[in-house]
Amino acid sequence: MQDYQKEIFVWIPLIGFDRDQEDKGVADFLHKTIAPPAAVSLFLFHSDIVNQHQGMDQEYPLPPDNCSYYGSVRNEERYRQEWTNYDLRELCRSLKENGVQPYLGIMGVYLNNRHHYEWESDHPELMFIYKNGRTSGLNVLKRFNDGQYYEDFFTDRINTVLDDYGFAGLHVSDVFCPPSLSICEGDFSADIIDQFVQQSGCSLPAPIVQNLASNAQVHVEERGEYIWNNYRQELIKFYCWRWEGFFKKLSDRLHGDDKKLIVNNAWCSEPFEAIYRFGIDYKALFRAGVDYMVPETVPVGQHMTAQTLDNLEDEPFRYYQYMTMAMFMSAYTPQGKLLCLNGVKDVTEEWDTLHHMSTLLERDIYTLSSYYLKTDQGVRRCIKGIFVCLGDGIRRDEWEWLNSRYAVGFKETPSTCLLPTLIWSDTSLENLLPDYIHSKRWTMHKIVFELAKACAPTGFTARIEDLDHVSGAIFVPNADLYSEEEQIALAAYDRGPIIGVAKAGYALPGGKQPDIYFEDLHGGYTLCAFAYNFGAINAENITSQLDDASGDEDIEGDPYLVKDPDYFRWDLRYRKVSQGFIKSCAALLKAANTSEIEAPARVPVLTYTFDDDDRMRVVVINDDRFHYIKPVIIAKKAIRYVEPVSRYPVLPPQLVNQAPDGLYYAFIAKVPPAGLSIFDLTFET
Repeated sequence: MQDYQKEIFVWIPLIGFDRDQEDKGVADFLHKTIAPPAAVSLFLFHSDIVNQHQGMDQEYPLPPDNCSYYGSVRNEERYRQEWTNYDLRELCRSLKENGVQPYLGIMGVYLNNRHHYEWESDHPELMFIYKNGRTSGLNVLKRFNDGQYYEDFFTDRINTVLDDYGFAGLHVSDVFCPPSLSICEGDFSADIIDQFVQQSGCSLPAPIVQNLASNAQVHVEERGEYIWNNYRQELIKFYCWRWEGFFKKLSDRLHGDDKKLIVNNAWCSEPFEAIYRFGIDYKALFRAGVDYMVPETVPVGQHMTAQTLDNLEDEPFRYYQYMTMAMFMSAYTPQGKLLCLNGVKDVTEEWDTLHHMSTLLERDIYTLSSYYLKTDQGVRRCIKGIFVCLGDGIRRDEWEWLNSRYAVGFKETPSTCLLPTLIWSDTSLENLLPDYIHSKRWTMHKIVFELAKACAPTGFTARIEDLDHVSGAIFVPNADLYSEEEQIALAAYDRGPIIGVAKAGYALPGGKQPDIYFEDLHGGYTLCAFAYNFGAINAENITSQLDDASGDEDIEGDPYLVKDPDYFRWDLRYRKVSQGFIKSCAALLKAANTSEIEAPARVPVLTYTFDDDDRMRVVVINDDRFHYIKPVIIAKKAIRYVEPVSRYPVLPPQLVNQAPDGLYYAFIAKVPPAGLSIFDLTFET
């Protein structure tokens, strides 16, 4: 059994501690957490903790929006207290004495002087100026009126702030990096566009150049429309370059003083979406020196706080979308350390999965810890650990509940997954950007999470460079976007079936005929699916639902000109792919399952095995949010014993389907509403 040493970080505002106690409430906090976390991000929230830092020669009060998230008045334990700079220093000292590393956690939000006179009020030139004319928040990529970059101002003082208080590093999130609005509707101010033109060399037409120094709404909107419609890819690459430079400068400064940097990912976005919508390249950020990245895997909290209150039934539940985001980020940045955001509760934002949707929270924990990357060094988890959000107001018994689920999820690492392995290619991501801009075809991520929703999840993930270390069926989304060399390597794969999705008409190089090939009969951008190395296959069963024309409405007109979503909660725009095609692709993936386990059609199941014994791990997911399910899981081998691994069910599952030889070949898997149950099967020898 291979144990995995997880890292647990906690994101917690000052209201989670007690300034009136000598140790600032650290002993009470650690009594509740039971096992001390590796680190806490003290959520000071407002970046003025840095911008307005006055040193430590004198004691002074911190503003309310440093003492509590958004300056909110209370949580379950206490009302907001007035912390001073000396109190905060003592809190950091007390945490470190107890083996917990404190990080400074900030955002870039501007509150229009709601709780204190904000530094940005004296520097409006650093505010975002959106295409619609609205100004909001601190744009850390901008310059002061005298030409100095804000990043130079910030990096020149950040280590002093961290040293004065005793922080181990910096944690930055919302608005500080990046704003919540996509770059299509983002900052087209004179400063940003001047930087863009200098870096890209793009030429703008004379009428726009004439007003390039103006921030009047009409001019901002005019240049924004022109650049997005004529230099979209150049603008995206500018932002990727700009953010990498920003974090390189910041990381170098922090690392020079033995400090670390944690960065939230770009608003719940997987690698491609982060690049297209926000100009953030995760690989570039790790290359710049970011120590940890925090994928915002919070589908439950997002769904509970749906903005479209008049159309709640239209609000998608993004469980599969956000969970697979972590898998894709790991494949793209295999050397990076990921700490997945585990959305437990937030008093300020007023959502609480721990008390209101606990089985969904449990499912998130088990799911995130069940993604694995297959490498030349073996199998490892996609994520390094968990980032609890937020950690204030959680009682000791509730921490026991959380810790017991973390223990289950991170207990051991399997050696083999009996589902198809997803094959990742950096080249396919690079080639997708210009292709998506003009076609709005489905991304690799969209294909994978829609198939998972259709009860056909993939298993391990492996980079194309590690293909020689993979065995069993493989799955290749958007295979036509892989490099020629990579496609040749895929065509030569002979250790299991090759399943893929690509642009209609695609075939792997080499002239070999696929065992099955079909196209979307009702799609706007026609995709095909294919399989090689299957041998005999019942094509009629696979494609029996291909005539189903249902699905999202197709884009009208030129896909290039379709309006992109401006807010992270609205999904990317895509050409139509029919449900019939998705169902057929799901059937094809399921046909490659070698686990010899069969579950009902609408029940997603993952299966793993271990090197050190003959167990088979069966993970059963329940997408019904209101009812228990009791699917019968059928095996082709006789089952000797089934042991619950998850905290539910408690009783050993019932064995059924007794054969004439007296042996049992199935069991009943009880799964809670919107939950996930894990079972270990031992077979008769």
